[in-house]
Amino acid sequence: MKRISRILGLGTLIFLLPLLPLFTGGGGAAPHSWKQIGMPGVSLGGVLATTYGGLTRVYVWPVQGGLLRSVDDGKTWQSLGLEHAHVLILVASPDDPRSLYMALETQDGTAALYRSTDGGESWLEILEQLEIASSGVSLAVGHGEAPFLFVLSGNTLAWSPDGGKAWLAASLPDARPTTGIMLAGKKDTLILGTDRGLWESNDQGKSWAADAEVPRAPVEALWTLPQGSTCVVTAEAISCRTDGGKWASSSMPPTDRVILGIGHPHNPSCHYILSDSGVWCRSGTNAPWAKCDKGLGGVPAGLSVAGNALYAATDNGLWMLRIYVPEAPTPSPVHTRASAPVSPPSTLLPTATPRMPTATYTPVPTETPTTSFVGRPTRTATPVAATSPPPAATKTTQPTSAPEASPTPMRKITPPPTATQTRPTGSPSPSTATPGPPPVR
Repeated sequence: MKRISRILGLGTLIFLLPLLPLFTGGGGAAPHSWKQIGMPGVSLGGVLATTYGGLTRVYVWPVQGGLLRSVDDGKTWQSLGLEHAHVLILVASPDDPRSLYMALETQDGTAALYRSTDGGESWLEILEQLEIASSGVSLAVGHGEAPFLFVLSGNTLAWSPDGGKAWLAASLPDARPTTGIMLAGKKDTLILGTDRGLWESNDQGKSWAADAEVPRAPVEALWTLPQGSTCVVTAEAISCRTDGGKWASSSMPPTDRVILGIGHPHNPSCHYILSDSGVWCRSGTNAPWAKCDKGLGGVPAGLSVAGNALYAATDNGLWMLRIYVPEAPTPSPVHTRASAPVSPPSTLLPTATPRMPTATYTPVPTETPTTSFVGRPTRTATPVAATSPPPAATKTTQPTSAPEASPTPMRKITPPPTATQTRPTGSPSPSTATPGPPPVR
């Protein structure tokens, strides 16, 4: 009998081994609870997490202004200046996480775009006087050392073929945007979620075509990954595809509305969704969805993922959740980008005057690993960026040796020409689109 019991016990263990991921974080389960790692009581506007050089760098921007960075999961925070400026969005290059692009709201109520090549230590203004729409500002960064840049605000779409040195006006599809602008795949295909499905452009916004494989329904969320995968969320399903592949639909979590979604940069089948019913996670396209907001002590305003951690910017500081990330099924492909078309010189917009020269700031250690946001740190450089008004208030011209500097003030972007609309064969007409406005972002 004892031998039979041992055999049965061993058999039970062998049977349970395949189910172990469900209890350790695989299969979409979330075994850990959220942990607050900084700034309790501070309302945050967003978060960006990047990984390079063996360190995870987490950037947050409080609603009241400023930009801060931590390289030790919130134990210490370093101010990157901009204390009086409102950060609208911050994104990283898909090729080099040290290259950051940021949109700020200026004193005159317009937006200005900045670039950093050193992880936020210094910033250079590359576009100014962009009107801010009620839907906000979105920004997309392509591949390469001088990547395509696209910035969308309301009905205004501008793009740069050379990393921000020159700007051109682009057009939008005949549909109302419901998501931010995105670049997908090896050739940096421009994609946009609208109230009439997903639209794509292969010529930098000169012409658009609706994707016939995606339902002509309002798009609730859209995200892309450096490997080339793209996911689009409608009310019916989540559809994902790899670069050049076909769309594959999968189940939705039990929620009424998706606010935003992201994928893991090292495994595109791992998805994380913020919805009106909380945060949901899954560690594979066919894995079950799991509610993963246990212990989260605030209302999330943004999500970001890096390594084995998911970060949430909330109205009560920054929170972190340890997650399970299985090995990606295939290695990441090498990305190349098609060369930008040559545009007539008359359509080029003047380059913005460079601002915000390099400044260095000392990190401020916290009293405990989860301490609150502390006062402004002492700067070791000449006071320019950290204590000055927003970037738009004072213009400091860089030395004349800088090739991209131009004293000519930036003019507002004029409305683009009407796009050539190309509709796929067999796709439904606009009259068959799902009626009703999309959810308000």
